[in-house]
Amino acid sequence: MLAARLKALHFWFGVLAVMAFLATGQFMYHAYDQLQGMADGPRLLFRSSHLYILLSAIPHLMLGVYLEPAGVARFGRIQLPMSLLLVAATLLMAAGATVGGAVPSTDPGGGHRLIGRRAAGDRVTLAP
Repeated sequence: MLAARLKALHFWFGVLAVMAFLATGQFMYHAYDQLQGMADGPRLLFRSSHLYILLSAIPHLMLGVYLEPAGVARFGRIQLPMSLLLVAATLLMAAGATVGGAVPSTDPGGGHRLIGRRAAGDRVTLAP
């Protein structure tokens, strides 16, 4: 019974992670003009975090298709905590893709500031 629930959890969480991968790709395409003209560092952070989301979705999809109940009782006890750790790792990776990264922006006062991204889309000053 637990294995069937874990299987469904991993499958649907994997599908959700693939959708997040597609959404971040569209965000980079439309909001940042395909990352054209961006400095190498921030562009690398955007693309790598985007790919890490896909990389974290693959184990969920595989477990959602192939997960079987553990044959030994002691392995059955660690199946749930390990699944929850994998879910937490994927959530942290997706959070890093939406919150991390610094994008250069020109300050209206003539200075140069680093502006970070948040999941809600509002901007936060990281450096004066």
